Amino acid sequence: MTPKGQIVIPEEIVSTAPLEPKIEKQNQNSKKMCTRLKFLEGFTIIIRLLDEFLLWTALKGALRAKGVSYKDLAESLSLSEASIKRIFSTGSFSLDRFLEICEVSGITPQSLFSLMSEKSAKVYEYSEIQEQFFVENPNHLSFFDLLLKGNSPKSIAKKHELTITQVQKFLRDLEKIDLVDWLAGDRAKLKVSRNVRWRKGGPLKQKLLPKAREEFLRSSFEDIHAESKFMLIDLSERNQKKLKVRFHELIEDLSKDSSIDQLAKSKRETIGIFLAYRPWNFSLLKTPKM
Repeated sequence: MTPKGQIVIPEEIVSTAPLEPKIEKQNQNSKKMCTRLKFLEGFTIIIRLLDEFLLWTALKGALRAKGVSYKDLAESLSLSEASIKRIFSTGSFSLDRFLEICEVSGITPQSLFSLMSEKSAKVYEYSEIQEQFFVENPNHLSFFDLLLKGNSPKSIAKKHELTITQVQKFLRDLEKIDLVDWLAGDRAKLKVSRNVRWRKGGPLKQKLLPKAREEFLRSSFEDIHAESKFMLIDLSERNQKKLKVRFHELIEDLSKDSSIDQLAKSKRETIGIFLAYRPWNFSLLKTPKM
């Protein structure tokens, strides 16, 4: 079953490569084909977004702003009003259905992309109270992290063998600190962006980051899927600035790759990456002594 809020996207479209759809000559002048082409041209924007549910949310918001009702859509698409309500209540519809809704509503995919880009760029920073709660209740941080990754409470419970009572406690407590809305059927609606960060100098970084670093670096990094490189290198001020740019570009590229995998529902596993640099010299190499 397709998770709520997910657009069903054909596998051949989910790609980082330039999209070159094949067009049958007899369809080149059709309005629907033009709409589809415009959508495909902008699709590379979608696969770089951090939140795959933004498209669904943006479409609902655009319809509401234009005053388009379920009844209007039903008449335009030759469907029953009940069918339209079902589509939007489950949040699951095909790419073709999405394009049809845009076309009959006078909504351009590009306008949705702009709205999505604005929302996806937002980063939510935990409050002091939220971080202190997570420090005192690390299992809640684990549960919320799984929600941020797109898992439903039901799927989390199944995978981690949680009881209904345990799931309800997680949802109740997370609602109290204003991170989720606890919905009927033990569903959860995020109240914050999926792109979150810990506070600089906050409880999480003070309490958990040292433990995470120590645990991560304890490895010999000799596994087939692991790599490790430590080096000391002399760089001019100019190349230090280039290093900073490359550093942040790498982080951004990795985030985009992760977003694409999440959107495509690829099989994934959590990868730990520790990136750091600073002016520093090993104390044993500073001054040679006899």
